[in-house]
Amino acid sequence: MVRSQRLRLTAQFVATTFCIYIGLFGLGLIIFKSALTSSLDSQIETLLTQLSDEVEYDGNSLSLAKPRRLTRKQPMGVLAAVQLFNRDGSLIQSYGTQGSHELVDTLDDFKLGSLSMRSRSLSLSSEEGAHVGYLQIQLPTTLRDRAVSNYATTMGVTAFLGFIALSIAGYVFARRTTRPIETSYQILRQFTADAAHELNTPVATIAAAVENLKEELEPESEAGSRLLVIERAGARMDKLVQDLMLLIRLGAETERRLREPETFDLKILVEETLADFADLYARQSLELVAETLDSVKITGFRDNLGRLLTNLLDNALKYTDSGGMVRVSLRSEGNGARLVIKDTGSGIPEESLPEIFNRFYRVDKARSRTEGGSGLGLAIVKAIVDLHGGQIDVVSSPGKGTTFSVHLPYNGV
Repeated sequence: MVRSQRLRLTAQFVATTFCIYIGLFGLGLIIFKSALTSSLDSQIETLLTQLSDEVEYDGNSLSLAKPRRLTRKQPMGVLAAVQLFNRDGSLIQSYGTQGSHELVDTLDDFKLGSLSMRSRSLSLSSEEGAHVGYLQIQLPTTLRDRAVSNYATTMGVTAFLGFIALSIAGYVFARRTTRPIETSYQILRQFTADAAHELNTPVATIAAAVENLKEELEPESEAGSRLLVIERAGARMDKLVQDLMLLIRLGAETERRLREPETFDLKILVEETLADFADLYARQSLELVAETLDSVKITGFRDNLGRLLTNLLDNALKYTDSGGMVRVSLRSEGNGARLVIKDTGSGIPEESLPEIFNRFYRVDKARSRTEGGSGLGLAIVKAIVDLHGGQIDVVSSPGKGTTFSVHLPYNGV
């Protein structure tokens, strides 16, 4: 349990930190690209300003003097494509690298063959203020794109290495954090185990003494009636001790270490358990219905899964009033088996649902004690499901009933 919490803490720490890193990386990439694009546009605007002063207009046509000399003065000027258009948008002159021979009306990147380009144009006017043409300058985004790609690659490699480093650091951090919890859990488990073992002897002694006294006392006598109360209390104590010892074994995963799991048909186990409960349900005027029962072979511990079924059916029996119904179904689903037990009982309040698998938790404490419940039944069910790598879900509405849905992988142990 502590190990799974440690791994969960590590995963949460790494995932949170990594998501923050990815968010900052994405934001940094956007800002970096935006800054480079802004610099590129500034160079185009500077070239436009300088070259517009060199445009000559003789009243009929436009011409551009010495564009090469001016473009070379700018850092990326040698890569510039310069075009001069008349008022109708027809190309008059073109200088520098090959660019679009048409006026480009977008402020964003545009494609010219395999190249990505940025373009800006300036409307030209005569001294009288009449519109006479356009000056257009284009620059390729190759250098910007290469810089962005290098930045992304560098940050990607850094992210990968950081992910590995964070995973190691997170696990070490989680291990140190959970060490006191693990120590406390081990002490508690050892105490519970010792207490259960120590209780075995007095409980067995009480049971033996009761058996001896039963032979000496009349059942109808007052002493005989009191003896029956002691016998029932002793039986309850014995069941509690056995449940505690089972929980300790399941929690310590000794089942995996000391026993080999077997492959069997879960349908047969369900049918056998339903047959065992048939008379008990009939006595309380409850209908026990086997719905779809698929033949599903799984690998696990048969006796533990039998206990899971027994506890769930016993729970439904206790909390379903006469005239009610309990439905059981078993289906093959995905990579395992889906076992569903649905009753029409009193249901579980919503605030109690997160607690029902805790040890000694009772939804209806008075009723549970009256019927001999220890509060360990569902805790054992959860431990058995965890042992088999499965999952259990509960849906319940007060007054309408409860549905327990168990998913067991074909080979989860």
